[in-house]
Amino acid sequence: MTMLRPLQQWTCDYCRQVIEAANEGVLEWIEDGDHQACGFRVVHYLPASPIKSTREAGCYHYADQRHKERLDSFLGPDGLARLLLFLDAGSGHGPLPIADAPELAKCCRRLLLPYYEEARLYWGAATKDGFFRRGDRAWAYLEDTLKSIINEYGPKTRIS
Repeated sequence: MTMLRPLQQWTCDYCRQVIEAANEGVLEWIEDGDHQACGFRVVHYLPASPIKSTREAGCYHYADQRHKERLDSFLGPDGLARLLLFLDAGSGHGPLPIADAPELAKCCRRLLLPYYEEARLYWGAATKDGFFRRGDRAWAYLEDTLKSIINEYGPKTRIS
């Protein structure tokens, strides 16, 4: 596997192939029975889906749901502002309720933390190896730590 370009490429949660650019990806989610957002997925936008010819919904997990927004809406400072609406809508409005805060946190990391998207592919091997016994809770998500995970457990191409 070639290395992902941080904050520019992602791994599709459906087909597991690379989403080459933000405009080729979508963040999708559903609402549970209590009208809380859950099931956040990063997938190919239908026109860019490599499986659209064999599956009508392409890479969409929730083909019949309306909660799909292009990835570029959730990148950078404006994207962070949009993602934080799930926690606090501000200005006297209530938050968009979420069913699972850790799931939303993982989604935020994938879209906003450089190297997280690739490092998460090796998280299991790093955990099994005892890699995470080395630091505090925030340490696991710091850029240098994420690069170390990729360098130690990923392809043998080094990043600095």
